[in-house]
Amino acid sequence: MSGDAADGWNLVYDEEGAPPGRIAGTAARVLAVADEWFPARGGLSSLNRYLCGALAAAGAETYCLVPGASPAELADAERAGVRLAAARRSPGTTEREALMRRPPLPRGAVPDLVIGHGRVTGQIARALVEDHFPDAARLHLVHMDPDDIEWFKLDHEDDAGVRAEERGRLELALARDAAAVMPVGPRLHAKLLRDLPDGPRLLRLDPGFDAGSAVGSDAGEPGERTAPAGRPLVMIMGRLEDARLKGLELAAKAIGHAWALDPRAADWELLVRGAPAGGEHRLREHVLDLIGHRSANVTVRAYSPETSVIRDDLRRASLLLMPSLVEGYGLVGHEAIAMGTPALVSARSGLGELITEVAPEMAPDLVVPVRHDDALDVPVWGHRIAAIMTDRTGAYARAEAARSVLARRRTWAMAAAELLGLVRAGGRSGG
Repeated sequence: MSGDAADGWNLVYDEEGAPPGRIAGTAARVLAVADEWFPARGGLSSLNRYLCGALAAAGAETYCLVPGASPAELADAERAGVRLAAARRSPGTTEREALMRRPPLPRGAVPDLVIGHGRVTGQIARALVEDHFPDAARLHLVHMDPDDIEWFKLDHEDDAGVRAEERGRLELALARDAAAVMPVGPRLHAKLLRDLPDGPRLLRLDPGFDAGSAVGSDAGEPGERTAPAGRPLVMIMGRLEDARLKGLELAAKAIGHAWALDPRAADWELLVRGAPAGGEHRLREHVLDLIGHRSANVTVRAYSPETSVIRDDLRRASLLLMPSLVEGYGLVGHEAIAMGTPALVSARSGLGELITEVAPEMAPDLVVPVRHDDALDVPVWGHRIAAIMTDRTGAYARAEAARSVLARRRTWAMAAAELLGLVRAGGRSGG
């Protein structure tokens, strides 16, 4: 969307004389800052997309500032009631520099709330409030804890401890003078309760499990599902540049363990979705070595930002594995549960902790310990995988029961209402 197009929008006043640009009857005007709309880079972008859609559905006039937007992205956002604003970029400037310019919003449209996502766009949100929207509240949304994850990223040249400290300090610096901080899920919330005792208001974001919202604006209701016909498919999905962190090694070894429990495992297919571009063959060879059976059916695919591809994978799968060694939240497992696909998720994830907290009766079917010890973890995960794959009818019945319970207890409407309460309370950013 160009600035000229934005300036050409029809501007209206509401009955109470709202300023030009505000849509009649809306409760608030929100500007989210993201580095993309479709999730080519992973979970942060997915969550931003879902949250913006939920805010629009709650009646907020919702904009999302991005470096650029394709026609497909503009159409997708429009279906969700969200207006994408493509940053104005001058020759020679970077994407981040463009995002810090005044956004191309409709004339007179001044946001009440500006949302920044962690250290990815948090600095940009802060600059926009300081330079362009001083009366807006700033919300700092936290997706991950560097002290948790950096230790498992061993392919970097710098020291993990130094990297974790630098990134953690930046995250806290951006959080301290925000009007509010919104960590995703209970794991990150507990960390910030400790690290920001005298800081801004904390609003915990629990993503909704209600169908459609969690898997894309055009997903619709899942309905009652049954195990797919044909060769049974087990999948693990996520950006696998950090394959160890995501638990790929544990998943592959557990699949190998399941072979010893059930000879029918030789008929299963393992889909690994999220390989680095050009690294599919190398990753497949590594997975086959970890399984311990060179005849195993292993398919490796690159990561895809297309929501239709992800939904199709989850519909074909009989089981989604999320055995992360640690995970701030775990949107991949969340999406599977929201679709009614059987899933096993790490207890060391925010998602696992959320399920245990809000639906403890469902946790035994979904949440599996990860102790960072293969001698303990591989047999436990292997047994759980074999149990689900040998009783897929029962697994789908349990998955639907879990989806139904979680969708009643945590919805995207609840999440949006919590966030918009900040605007109603008149929160203002310190910087």
